[in-house]
Amino acid sequence: MLGPVEVKSQNLNIEKAHVECIYRPKAGIPTIEDKLRENVIRDTCESALLTMLHPRTTISIQIQELDDRCGVRKLVNN
Repeated sequence: MLGPVEVKSQNLNIEKAHVECIYRPKAGIPTIEDKLRENVIRDTCESALLTMLHPRTTISIQIQELDDRCGVRKLVNN
């Protein structure tokens, strides 16, 4: 996790920090399911972080999948 840092003008919010999340799968390019994971992770972190304390900033979360062990992928595909 990196932040808070200066926000880009298109994401500027004068009341709270902008939270961005990047999820990288173990192999290959990100799929639609991976983008859904990004949204869930971002929403969860945004609710847990005190974004009101850092207006006009960005908090960047970058997650790299190392091993799935048939857990996350099975849950999403069912």
